Amino acid sequence: MLSGLVTWVSEHVMLATTIVGLGVAVAMWFVKSTNSSGQGVKQKSATVKKSTAVPEKRDYSLEELAQYTGEDGKPILMAIQGVIYDITASAHIYGPSGAYAMFAGKECSRALAKMSYGDDDLNDNLEGLDQGALLRLEEWVSSFNQRHEIVGNVIH
Repeated sequence: MLSGLVTWVSEHVMLATTIVGLGVAVAMWFVKSTNSSGQGVKQKSATVKKSTAVPEKRDYSLEELAQYTGEDGKPILMAIQGVIYDITASAHIYGPSGAYAMFAGKECSRALAKMSYGDDDLNDNLEGLDQGALLRLEEWVSSFNQRHEIVGNVIH
């Protein structure tokens, strides 16, 4: 009976951790997208051309991936667990003036798992992450697989 209780508690703690993590992500997004008066932040002036370019389907090195941030009319690419997604359709989120522009052109597995904006977390290193973080990463992968086209893989 005790082991059943321990299992039940651990499963529900993981679920609660995931829910809290998602809540923190929403709160961080809200703070980043509003100014001190509570009104939406105005987008930067439209000096960035909207991309209509289609990325070439192939494998990319991290250096090549870094060139695809939506600037200069280029598409926006992002990698999760070594899989590269075309996220150009979400330029309002990931483009140069978007709230998550820091993810464009990067491998973001660790940052997404930790719900982090830190430059140190923009990589594919999953060492030391707890089960809740790994579950969040699986949710991100599932979401990206449904919403964005895969264009290739990261070459190491």
